[in-house]
Amino acid sequence: MAIDIWAGSNRNKVARGTAYLVFLVPVVISVPASAYVMYGILEGPDPGLDARTFDQGGAPSTSVIEFVGVRSTYAANDPIDITARILDPDFDCGDVYVTIYDPDNNPVAQSAFFEQCFSQNRNLVPVGDEFSKPIGMPGEYEIILDVLDRTQTRADSASVSVRVR
Repeated sequence: MAIDIWAGSNRNKVARGTAYLVFLVPVVISVPASAYVMYGILEGPDPGLDARTFDQGGAPSTSVIEFVGVRSTYAANDPIDITARILDPDFDCGDVYVTIYDPDNNPVAQSAFFEQCFSQNRNLVPVGDEFSKPIGMPGEYEIILDVLDRTQTRADSASVSVRVR
């Protein structure tokens, strides 16, 4: 006499066990595996993260960007003209991003300048364009200028604070 193991309620139990095996086990395994991979990436020599977002203490790094002609104080509605010099000759071409943040750290003006070749303009940026924005509200503002090289593998950033009266 043969016994059918798939008969009756056993079929539901086997189907439920298969569902757990197919759907739940990969999720349980992938969480610790991905945590291990992220730990390895973050502990590596160059995690590729923007260091500005983390307070690491210690000495500040030296920027390859120098602001040119930016005053410390502006009258309300006077345009803030931003020009910067790239001091590192190895940084020859890339993208430039300029953002002005208000006292609450909200961006109030920003521009992007793509495919800038700094060496063609005495290392001044933006090349063939200008960044000039009036700010109407009094307060302390922070200007951040980010530069990425042509291959998007090197980046640098500089900031300066200005007061609008």
